Amino acid sequence: FTPLHKAAFGGNVELARLLLERGADVAAMTDDGRTPLDIAIERGHAELADVLRRHGASR
Repeated sequence: FTPLHKAAFGGNVELARLLLERGADVAAMTDDGRTPLDIAIERGHAELADVLRRHGASR
């Protein structure tokens, strides 16, 4: 997990925004191939998923 994955897991929109502003990789994958967007969607964090998409994340 990257810090952005952790923010996605916890639904922490403000932390995700900060990390993205500082260059976090929206396409980073966990060992099992999940991106922060995948995790946000799995956990039901729609607002965070939208933030990730606005920063170029896709499935």
